[in-house]
Amino acid sequence: MKGKLAHRTLTAAVFLSFFFLSFHVRGLEWLFAVLVGLFGVMCVIELGRLLCALRFRFPFALCLAAVLLLLYDGFASRLSHAVPILAGTLIVLLSDRVRRSDLERMACEVSTAFLAVVYVGLPTGMAAALSQMHDPVSQQAVGEGLLLFVMGIAFCGDTAAYLVGSRWGKTPFFPTISPKKTFEGFVAGLIVSFLLAVLALAVLPTLRGFLGWGHGLILGAVLSVMVPLGDLAESLFKREAGWKNSGGELTGHGGFLDMFDSLLFCLPVQFCYVQYLVVPFRTLLD
Repeated sequence: MKGKLAHRTLTAAVFLSFFFLSFHVRGLEWLFAVLVGLFGVMCVIELGRLLCALRFRFPFALCLAAVLLLLYDGFASRLSHAVPILAGTLIVLLSDRVRRSDLERMACEVSTAFLAVVYVGLPTGMAAALSQMHDPVSQQAVGEGLLLFVMGIAFCGDTAAYLVGSRWGKTPFFPTISPKKTFEGFVAGLIVSFLLAVLALAVLPTLRGFLGWGHGLILGAVLSVMVPLGDLAESLFKREAGWKNSGGELTGHGGFLDMFDSLLFCLPVQFCYVQYLVVPFRTLLD
């Protein structure tokens, strides 16, 4: 357990190091786009392989193109064209089946491909959009703080759940989905995630000025619940496919999906909360 925990910690530390470099070293701004792009591409590939294991034919090229388009839109216009992109993706997926006159399992395979684009592509684009965000009142950049907030909650909550569950966990938690997860680990993950949210608000004045303690604590509590839900949702795919890990061994995580499954749930919740609650509230104050 100690070796695996050390590997997981090292992976998160390396990822966060590159993240800091992309925001603080002039000339390395492109690095964040590469990190998020790698995150999106590898998660789609691993999810596609899981679906292929379930004997679904998966259009890798079309889905990867849609995810990268959402990523570009996140950077270029804060994901303001997400609905047309998703609608266009669905039309292209259906049109491809029409072109090939492919009737076999059409509804199931088009639906699973579209699910992969939404499940991975939207959080990828939302991460890009969050990185570009500014406080409408102070005009200060808040993207780095928001991303640190959500990543810290996801990574620390997931690690705490694993550590406590592996060492002291006795009560099964959703055993049909993930037999090794325990209720003790779930509670530990919630507590650590929320404490991380409090710590982030305390030490990041720009983030605290943007969210405020009220919104910050509410968002932290909601994201704390999303962490185990995201982990369990990805476990559903692995359980149905009969796989232990979603990809090759990634320093204690098993794959990109295993490493970022909680973020795939947390990023959409944070993006929507900030976009539709915090920003309008801050705009009214201006």
